[in-house]
Amino acid sequence: MMTDAQVCGIAVEMLDERHFYAASHARVFKAVKELYIKKGIVELTVLRAGVGETTWRAVKNVIQQATGSGAYIEHYAKTILELYEKRVLVEAAQSFIYAVTGESKISLEEARKGAAKIAEKIGVGSEETEQPLEGQLEDVLDKVKNHHREGFVSTGLPRLDWLLDGGMGPGWLVVLGARRSVGKTAVASALALEALRKGKHVAWLSCEMGYEEMLSRWLVALSGVPLSHRRAPLSDDEQATLDEATVFLAATRPVIWDTSMGVEALKAACLRMKTQGQLDLLVVDYLQIMKHPKANSEHERLTQSVVALKSLARDLKIPVLLVAQCRRESDPNANRRVIHMAHLKGTGGIEENADVVILLWPGSADERNVIHGDLAKNRHGPAGRFALYADFGRMSIGEWREA
Repeated sequence: MMTDAQVCGIAVEMLDERHFYAASHARVFKAVKELYIKKGIVELTVLRAGVGETTWRAVKNVIQQATGSGAYIEHYAKTILELYEKRVLVEAAQSFIYAVTGESKISLEEARKGAAKIAEKIGVGSEETEQPLEGQLEDVLDKVKNHHREGFVSTGLPRLDWLLDGGMGPGWLVVLGARRSVGKTAVASALALEALRKGKHVAWLSCEMGYEEMLSRWLVALSGVPLSHRRAPLSDDEQATLDEATVFLAATRPVIWDTSMGVEALKAACLRMKTQGQLDLLVVDYLQIMKHPKANSEHERLTQSVVALKSLARDLKIPVLLVAQCRRESDPNANRRVIHMAHLKGTGGIEENADVVILLWPGSADERNVIHGDLAKNRHGPAGRFALYADFGRMSIGEWREA
């Protein structure tokens, strides 16, 4: 932003102060934004006065690193421009789909013009976009979203995938945090099942539930047969969908460990799977009750486990989804639903080492079956909020379209 006016303009359009985790970063962005709006350029002498002496020392170090190598500046400027272009393409593809399916006020002709630009960018033939079928539309959007995103695992939630620029990336430690009984395991299961649907290999370390219970939950999520129906006589349709779900799990062969396993044993097991090409996503449910290394305190044990899981993700070049519990509100009468990273239970090492932190909390009494989500930390892009629809009877999780 300080070296390229074009990049500065894009960043000002896409971000605001709320997207920054550190308060000092937010102050720098605010000062840069105000200078750019007023003058169209960023003068470092004026910026220094705007951010204060303490913050300026940190900014100065960054500037010295950047100006020491022209390639450094060029690399990040190019990356930002590429991300901006990709976002425009995704939005155009979504508008195209919504127009054809009748979910948007945009005219079909305008949508087709946007689709033609997409086709030109990603190599889809223009003939395909003249009279597209619904499946072809989804293919167009998938190609845009997954363009040059090798190794990424989609969440299946459009808003979250957009914020993450394609999904959970290789080498990332993704933390999913919530208080008790909010639906952490259900949401994590939905992400794992979406990965299986996309042909990914999934391993799940269940520290809370047994093997049979996890498989049972996944069968319910895949078939849509309610939990309450499993012990009652099933209709022919229900039995057929359960059979299809069973065949799917047998074909995709997810690995579920329900034994007490420390990080070292987990790493060895994952390494064997990775060398055989059988691991694309690891899910750990959940941090606070997994087997930890010996240490002097709970804080130290949890921190060591988080660091080890982050190292595992980087070494194997896969995303690791780590479910974590958040502490209860200290004031039981406050009825505060929204949670923050400070609520993560046991260690500040979670937020320090995680690439992505997703926090969940239940909707209000008027928001039935709604779970609110906050992408509170995103080391590789913007933060932002989203909402989910949850039917726990059928273990069904999806994006809340009304949000």
